[in-house]
Amino acid sequence: MRTEARWAVRGVIALAALAIGTATAGVARAEPGPWIVGVDGEASVIGESFGMRAEVAWRLGPAGTVSHLRAAIGVLPGPEFTFVPVSLGYRALWRADRTVQPFAGAGWENQHFVISDAPTEHRWLVLYVEGGCGFAVAPQVTLGLATSLDWSFVRHQGPGLQLRGTVSYRF
Repeated sequence: MRTEARWAVRGVIALAALAIGTATAGVARAEPGPWIVGVDGEASVIGESFGMRAEVAWRLGPAGTVSHLRAAIGVLPGPEFTFVPVSLGYRALWRADRTVQPFAGAGWENQHFVISDAPTEHRWLVLYVEGGCGFAVAPQVTLGLATSLDWSFVRHQGPGLQLRGTVSYRF
C-alpha cells in the first residue's frame, strides 16, 4: 500500500508541474528585478509545528546573476511550543527568467522555542541548507516547493527538517 501511495503522490506532483508548465507557456518574461519578497507556508517535521515564514532576497549583482542574500522570519505554532526562526543566508536561483526556477542555499538561523509552561529556549548557532523549485505563474509571481535541513551545534544539538510551499513576487 505504501508503494502505491508514493506513486500516487509522484503522479499528482508530475501532473501539477505539467499543468503549471502548460498554463504558463505563453507568459512573457520581463527582466527580473533585484528584489524578491515571499510568504511561505511551512511545516516543521521535527517538532510538528506549522505556520508562516516571510522572506526577502536581494540579487547580488546584475541581471542574470544567480546569487541572492536572503533574510527570513517565521512563526510556527505547534502542540508543544511555538517555533520562531530568524535566518540569514545565501540562495542561488537559476533560470529566474524561465518557467521552472530551481534554487539552493545555505545560511545561519537563530531559533526560538516559546514554551507555554517553561522559559523560552534559544538556539543561537544553527546552520541550514535548503533546496527547491519555483514555477513562474505570471511575469513577477512564482509558486514553489522547498525543503530545508538544519543542524543545531550548541544547546540541544540535533537536526531539524522543514517543508515549505512558497509564493514570491519580484520587483
